[in-house]
Amino acid sequence: MDRKFIKPGIILLIVAFLVVSINVGAETGGSRTAQVNLTTSQQAFIDEILPAAQDGYRDGKLLTSVTLAQAILESNWGESGLSQNSNNLFGIKGTYKGESVSMGTMEASGSTTANFRVYPSWKESIEDHTALITENARYQDAVGETNYRKALQAIKDGGYATDPDYVSKLVAIIERYNLDKYDIIYDKIESNQSLAAIGTVAENKEQEVIWSAPYNTENANKIGTLENYLGRNLEISWEAKTEKGLWYFIRENNKDIGWINSNALKISYHQKEDENVHLTKYVDDLSAHVYRLPSPEKQFDNGTIAKYDRKALQVDKKITRGGYAWFRISEGEKVIGWVRADKLNDRLYDRITEQTSYDGYALVSKSATDNVWTAPFNTKNAEKLAPLADYDNEKLELVTRAKAGNTLWYQFKVDGKLVGWASEKDLNVFYTPAKEEPVKQVAYVKDPTAKLYNKPVESTSTNPKAVGFYYGKLLAVDKTATILGEDWLHLKDRQNSLGWIKAIDINS
Repeated sequence: MDRKFIKPGIILLIVAFLVVSINVGAETGGSRTAQVNLTTSQQAFIDEILPAAQDGYRDGKLLTSVTLAQAILESNWGESGLSQNSNNLFGIKGTYKGESVSMGTMEASGSTTANFRVYPSWKESIEDHTALITENARYQDAVGETNYRKALQAIKDGGYATDPDYVSKLVAIIERYNLDKYDIIYDKIESNQSLAAIGTVAENKEQEVIWSAPYNTENANKIGTLENYLGRNLEISWEAKTEKGLWYFIRENNKDIGWINSNALKISYHQKEDENVHLTKYVDDLSAHVYRLPSPEKQFDNGTIAKYDRKALQVDKKITRGGYAWFRISEGEKVIGWVRADKLNDRLYDRITEQTSYDGYALVSKSATDNVWTAPFNTKNAEKLAPLADYDNEKLELVTRAKAGNTLWYQFKVDGKLVGWASEKDLNVFYTPAKEEPVKQVAYVKDPTAKLYNKPVESTSTNPKAVGFYYGKLLAVDKTATILGEDWLHLKDRQNSLGWIKAIDINS
């Protein structure tokens, strides 16, 4: 493989380069060259070629500072004609994937003309230079060398350059611009992706270090240890892979903590355990909470699910934890979070929005077409019991009223036994306490066989009893009601309520 020994370029740039080289060389000596600050353009040049140079150190074991110094010296900070027009920073001769350019050059032995490689970018120029050094037996002593002076001398001794001051010039550049600070090898993050997982500190891992970035990557500083997080569920939101292993980014109570080695945690939930499903669900329990992760903890709590009532929710993930199945739900494209499966329904039910005890009686409407249900129709657990027509000849005691959807429903008894629910549209309510009107009068019971009822309804459920002792006694009447076309009076003996009696059974 051909190589370039000093600097290609047009005559003006060669002259400028020689001035720079002479000035740099003048600063060399036994002690370290004094440092100076980089100009904006110089820093920009280093920033652009640094990643490829660091890859060369990481993968090819050629010091980053050596590559940077050679690029600076041989391309005049990327300003040479060859580096500008052909992206060739090192003046390497020959062709690169069939591409080359013919240019004049000046060797230590005199001027000449040669073909130089043309690269797509400076990155490929750096990579080709690294390969030239690390894959050539002549420079083997430079590979893996951690002392930049020794590495440069090995390159010079291998015949890379004929300039007798080549090493001293490069050493001066490294020291002047503090380039050896880039010789610290950081691990490269090979992959980095978001994650949904939960874990606790593993046994004997309380002294595991928490880092600001995955260990031994750039900007990785020690934050603390895991000893303060024993026995607590930690959220894992990211994972990163380096050559040293797998790293987790942990959080608690919506606050970032840092990066730890994956083996420091005992995982209780990981998204890879999720089962893919395709379901549609509806809210059942309005008080149920939705969580960012399938764990009922305050740190994951996103509030109640009530605002999604009566909306079709898509389920794409399922997992069982702590004895409960969990669903991850979405509305459209928006992921809402995780909800316990038993808090959702398979279908859209009517919800009971009002329910109160009730005091009334009704007859089945002649136009009734519905059934008796265990709960208001289309509410959860509502099952058909019997046709409502089976109770055509019964007086239904209404004990509960509820509203489901836009319909009122009544729960009723027959002969004191609870039966089920019927809709308001299928019933004729003939008695409620509102039918009663106050009066003030007195009366005598004229029929010794007359019955007293606790409500003005003739039914076994109104507890009929004989008038007995009160036959022929002057009694007070404080209320009256007309029910199903029949008049009723409510009797009292002083302050004691006796019950309701049909008006035909008394004399006023």
